[in-house]
Amino acid sequence: MSRHDASRLADVVEAIEAIKDHLTRGSLDDGLVYDALRVRLIEIGEAVKGISPDLLDTEPDVPWKAIARMRDHLAHRYFDTDHAIVQDVGGQRARATPIGTPPGIKVRPLSVTDKSS
Repeated sequence: MSRHDASRLADVVEAIEAIKDHLTRGSLDDGLVYDALRVRLIEIGEAVKGISPDLLDTEPDVPWKAIARMRDHLAHRYFDTDHAIVQDVGGQRARATPIGTPPGIKVRPLSVTDKSS
């Protein structure tokens, strides 16, 4: 795994932690919590788009393309985003995910090697 991929995965983990924190402050019925969650989902999608396809292929059960499409929808079609979809993606999955682990990712030691050198 390259340093770039490791950095993007760290971005995903950081965004998940932030989502969990936001959800402790209130429900998605609170506009500020909802907006904060949407922004973090956009960050997750953007990070996923920056991860090498070879690395993504090692976790075929994770819906990587759907995560990227969700980012595009949230970023470009925010005015017609269905509240229930954001609630499902952010609320249920974030609460069910062990701290620091992106949904669908199996926790195992990873070595970080910079392939650019």
